Amino acid sequence: MKQTDEIGAGLLQYLDTSARFAFVRDGDHAYLGLGPGRFVDAVPDTAAFLARRFDGHTPAEEWRGFARSHWWIPDTMLRSTNGRIDVLSGVLPDARPNDVTPIGAVSFDWSDDAYVDRVRQALTRIHASEFAKLVIARRELLSAEGAFHPHTSLENLIRRFPTCIGFAFGKDDQCFLGATPEVLVRVEGGTVFTDALAGSAARGASEESDAKLGDALMNDAKERAEHQWVVDMIRESLQPWVQSLEIPDAPGLRRLSNVQHLHTPISGQLAPEVSIDDLVAALHPTPAVGGWPKAEAAAAIHQIEGFDRGLYAGVVGISDPERNASVAAVAIRSALLRGNKAWAYAGAGIVDGSDPEREARETQLKLGAVVEALS
Repeated sequence: MKQTDEIGAGLLQYLDTSARFAFVRDGDHAYLGLGPGRFVDAVPDTAAFLARRFDGHTPAEEWRGFARSHWWIPDTMLRSTNGRIDVLSGVLPDARPNDVTPIGAVSFDWSDDAYVDRVRQALTRIHASEFAKLVIARRELLSAEGAFHPHTSLENLIRRFPTCIGFAFGKDDQCFLGATPEVLVRVEGGTVFTDALAGSAARGASEESDAKLGDALMNDAKERAEHQWVVDMIRESLQPWVQSLEIPDAPGLRRLSNVQHLHTPISGQLAPEVSIDDLVAALHPTPAVGGWPKAEAAAAIHQIEGFDRGLYAGVVGISDPERNASVAAVAIRSALLRGNKAWAYAGAGIVDGSDPEREARETQLKLGAVVEALS
């Protein structure tokens, strides 16, 4: 069954936030699943969504709707491709009007002090040679007069960051959504693609200032070292699963509307019988959201940050056997909505030489785009 869809985000007209749902938009392809559906532990032979927590700690109360990592097969699955909507399972639901009730004023009271202190704790452990890198995140609470709108917030993110992977996972009164620039792994046929994305700078107000900021980032020894940790870890993690790998000698720049990153695209030919589950388990968490050494860093991060990341910096994705394609993305540039409250998340990579105040400014920059979309 086919219907017209002018843009990938047009699938959102069928979004029913009163039940379980999932949405992933990746370039020309977008998927919407409506529940309750069923959960499986391994990638199935039908279209399904992936949601994987950052770690295995007991979920905090605000993450009660997303307590486990799983593949989810919805009752109804819709796919939008280049202006066409296909119903992969179930039936096409009735379109639902977007809730445009004003949310009123959005308030927040953020201080960098607590985050700066956590960065200093991380640096102490790095200087003690426990770690080469730790990614320290912050969680900031926003409150609105009315309830936040998942539909509107997600569409705002998709339109502002069209080259990113837009996503939303909802259950009951909760919705985790975002627009991430970081592909953990993409599989198309027998080819695997991934991104090393670490090292950040602001965008400039003019072409000249933007170019200067980009050049400074490319020549920043600390940022280049942080980026190289990610490249090396990806190479080491993928080697057992591939027949060949292609990795450029030096990174380029990936420019988004509010920030620019050092970026190295990596691709390779998979060995036989390798699944996306194998690759996700090998790669996640990368040093771009965790640290190095990987396992020890995840435990230290939980201790230093003092909150449950939940799905933030976890993995979200879609598998579509009909297209012989799957994608798993790192769930950053994101927020958890619950009624009139929202928790926004952002992090920065800490290595020897990191400046706590500069890292705080970087996280504020990343948080700003999410806050703007919500409000």
